[in-house]
Amino acid sequence: MTAGKYATVLTIDVRPRSGPSPLSVVVDGYLKTIEGFPVPLRSVMTFHNGDIFRNVQTDTSGYYALSVDGLEPGTHTFQTKFAGDDLYEGCEKGDGTIVTGGVPTISPLIPLAIAGSIVIGAIAFLWSRKKRI
Repeated sequence: MTAGKYATVLTIDVRPRSGPSPLSVVVDGYLKTIEGFPVPLRSVMTFHNGDIFRNVQTDTSGYYALSVDGLEPGTHTFQTKFAGDDLYEGCEKGDGTIVTGGVPTISPLIPLAIAGSIVIGAIAFLWSRKKRI
């Protein structure tokens, strides 16, 4: 701990953890002192796959949140960092919270159901035409 500064800790949560692509997630958490008091109105840097993504400000309860849209299939790692200031020490949360964006899947039965509906519709049409003749 640096003399005269409060030690801080960040939390991070990313949800949902997986889903069809393009995936939208919420990244949020808290910046607090190690005693649990909120660190309000401070800038938290967010990183996506190691690159600076966006700065977001904590509210009066130390809470920050941002949404990320359009994640392509693959593994996405989000991390956060607070640089610190005259009153608070810096900290970071780099536990590798991971989001996996999957490829949209279609049940193999759906094409069969569609084909079956077309065949049944054609038979019904032909049957109705036969009765009129």
